[in-house]
Amino acid sequence: MRHPGSTSRRGLAVFFAGLLLAVPAHAALTSCPKGAQAEQTTTTLRVGLKYAPPFAMEDERGGWTGLSIELWEAVAACMAVKYRYVEYATADELLDAVNKGEVDVGVSALSVSSEREQRVDFTHVFHVGSLGALVPHRSNDSATASIVQRLRKPGVGAAAAALVAATLLVAYGCWYLERRRGNQFFSEGPGSGFYQSLLWSVQLVFSGRGDPFSIKHRGGQLLVLLLTFFGATIVSSVTAVITSTLTLEGIDHRVRSVKDLNSRSIGVMTTGRAREWALREHLAPIQVRSWPQVQRRIDEHAFDALVHDRDILKFLVKEQVLRNVRVEPLSFNPQAYAFALPSGSGLRKPVNLSLLALRDSAGWEVLENKYLGTE
Repeated sequence: MRHPGSTSRRGLAVFFAGLLLAVPAHAALTSCPKGAQAEQTTTTLRVGLKYAPPFAMEDERGGWTGLSIELWEAVAACMAVKYRYVEYATADELLDAVNKGEVDVGVSALSVSSEREQRVDFTHVFHVGSLGALVPHRSNDSATASIVQRLRKPGVGAAAAALVAATLLVAYGCWYLERRRGNQFFSEGPGSGFYQSLLWSVQLVFSGRGDPFSIKHRGGQLLVLLLTFFGATIVSSVTAVITSTLTLEGIDHRVRSVKDLNSRSIGVMTTGRAREWALREHLAPIQVRSWPQVQRRIDEHAFDALVHDRDILKFLVKEQVLRNVRVEPLSFNPQAYAFALPSGSGLRKPVNLSLLALRDSAGWEVLENKYLGTE
C-alpha cells in the first residue's frame, strides 16, 4: 500500500502531476479553488479502492496508479489531507465499506446508478464510459480449431448423422429389395451390388436425380419420385445448419449490435454493471471472478463474448493482459464514473470543488488520453 504523503510533499505532488500530464506545471491545477481545503486536516483519510485498470492498478513499486488514482491524489493535494489506501476485491465490497463508514471515500471505476445512490453519495462525474464486448481474435490455426470445435456441437453432429443415415438407409433398402427382384444393377459388382446402390443413393438423396424406371419395386419407384421433388429442399435445410458454422461471422465471432449479444453465449464479471445488464435482459451469462479466469475461459471457447466496461477492456488488450482477443466497436449502456462518499459526508463539497477545477484544467484531456487513449 502507498504511504500517506506529508504536507510538504503535497505541493510537489501538484507540480509532478503537471509533468505527468505532459503540459507545463502552471497549465495544470497549481492553485486550489476557494473552499476546497477540508475542515479536518489532521485525520488520515481512508481511501477505498479496487483493482480496475486503467482507473486503479498497482505500479512497479507496489503502490497505486491509474486515472482515478492520479485524479484523487490531485484532489487530496488541493484539500491538504493525508490518506491511506484500503483495497477491496469487488465494487460491491467497496461500496459496502463506504456505506458503513469503514472508508471515507471510494475511488476506482465506480459507476453511478439509482440503486447505488440509495446506499452512498456520489461526487460530480469525472468520466462517462459504456459497456463493450470482447471477442476471441483467431489466427489461421486457431480458426481451424474453432471450426472443428463448432462441428462437434450436438446440433451439427445430429444434422450430419441424419444425412449419412438417410443415404445409407436408402442404399440398403433399394439394394435389398432390388436384388431379390433380379435387378442386375443392384446385384453385381463390389459388395454384390451394394457399392453401386450406395453411389446411386448419394446422387438421389443429395441432388434428387434418379430414374424411377430403374427400380422394379413399386415402393422404390415412389421413393425416387418423392426424393426427386423434395430431396433437394430437405438436404439444403439440413446442410444449412452445417454450413452456417463455417461462415465468417460464425468463425470470427463478430458482434455488431446488442442484438448479436442476445443470441450469443456471453461472459460477465461476478459483480458490476455488465452483470446487472445481462440479468435485466434475461440472459444467462457465464460469470467469472478474475482476468486470468477470463483468459482461460476464452482459450477454452467457453463463451463467444465478454461484456464489461469498454475502457477497461481496451486497456487490458492494449497492455496484453488479455491475449488473442479484440474489443469490438460496439458501445452501449452509457455509465458515469464518480467517487463515492458516505451519506452526508462533509468531504463532498471540497472534493466536488477540486474535481470541477481539475476537469477545467488544461491537463485533464491529456490525463484521459494517457490511460484511456483515443478511438
